[in-house]
Amino acid sequence: MGLDTLLQEPSHILYISPHHSFTKSIRVLNLTEQLLSAYLEYNRDIDCTGFRDRLKQVIKKIRENEDKCEELFYLIKKAKWNAGPYYLIPAKYVSQQEITASGTERIDMGDKDDENDTATAPDEQLRLAKNAIATLQVSSIWSYSFLMLFPDGSPHSSHSIEIKRGTLVPRTQVFVKDSIQYDWEMGSARKDYRQTLVKKLPDGKTAAALFRRLQYLKGPRGILLVVDDKIGIDHVVAILATFGTFKSGGG
Repeated sequence: MGLDTLLQEPSHILYISPHHSFTKSIRVLNLTEQLLSAYLEYNRDIDCTGFRDRLKQVIKKIRENEDKCEELFYLIKKAKWNAGPYYLIPAKYVSQQEITASGTERIDMGDKDDENDTATAPDEQLRLAKNAIATLQVSSIWSYSFLMLFPDGSPHSSHSIEIKRGTLVPRTQVFVKDSIQYDWEMGSARKDYRQTLVKKLPDGKTAAALFRRLQYLKGPRGILLVVDDKIGIDHVVAILATFGTFKSGGG
């Protein structure tokens, strides 16, 4: 059995909406209530047909009610389409107008309003920074590294976290939290859309989270993220670690 099976009863089953590098608003939906029973029923195998069929039903219903988006957990936002950082905003700070806009924002790279972006970006950035519980920014484009930052007193992490390239073959992304190393490991050399977050321990390793780009969905696909807070990785850290590791999440 694989490491994935060690996620016996995850704390969160999340859906990150389709996006690319220029998307300004990315939804993070909490689907734990809708999917946990199916996860357990199908032996914790998110790749089996039964679980996939249940997930397809849930996603279809969400797409039919884009404006309401009752499952909204967080919004990953940036002030300008062509520049970071990314801010993780809890749903309670997201307006109905933002919810509607995040549901209708185009996945393609056209129709960008550079002039309006430039005019409103400073005020928007201040507002986002005030409401964010964490931010993610590029620390090095050459080494494909990202930096997570948290406000003072954050319950999610007491220190900043850098996600950086580990090995090239197989490709891994690595970060350290509370002096413990975590590695994103690919399912195979060619499948970067199937990864497991592995917690390194002196006597071995254990899975703390896993994600899948939903290749089998019709239309824009997005990412399914399964996290177990009890393993020791906070779900907020897992969300931004996923986002920093697999930026090509749309399409």
